[in-house]
Amino acid sequence: MHDWLYTYETLAEGQALPPLRSEVTPAFVADYRRAIGEPPDTASTHGAAPSHDAALTDVPPAIVTIFTTNVMGRSGIDRPSGGIHFKHSYRHLAPIALGATIVTTGQVARKFLRDGRKVLVFETACRDEARGPVAECTVTMIYP
Repeated sequence: MHDWLYTYETLAEGQALPPLRSEVTPAFVADYRRAIGEPPDTASTHGAAPSHDAALTDVPPAIVTIFTTNVMGRSGIDRPSGGIHFKHSYRHLAPIALGATIVTTGQVARKFLRDGRKVLVFETACRDEARGPVAECTVTMIYP
């Protein structure tokens, strides 16, 4: 039996999750780009308006999915593996700068059973320490 940090039974509605600090380094961005099938040295606006600041166009906005997923606990390490993310909602508030430190906070917004399945709804927020809010996210998961 594994002593998981997060289980359906131990998480409660309204429970805050520990903040997670993430450094947006060139290597991190290159790894993310490779994972989504983009060349690691590609600079792109990813649909955003052109910017005069190259540091703001080098980071794909969807990289926040890494931060929001990790604040909910690493699968197989902090929580049991086998969960299903079945609904995501992201609100991008500002570009993420290369070299930024992003602090992600989160909480358990809802907890319920649906057709015998354990469902958790997490709300998270990503904030650039130097520039302010960059994204908000709501994730609905079936927990194992």
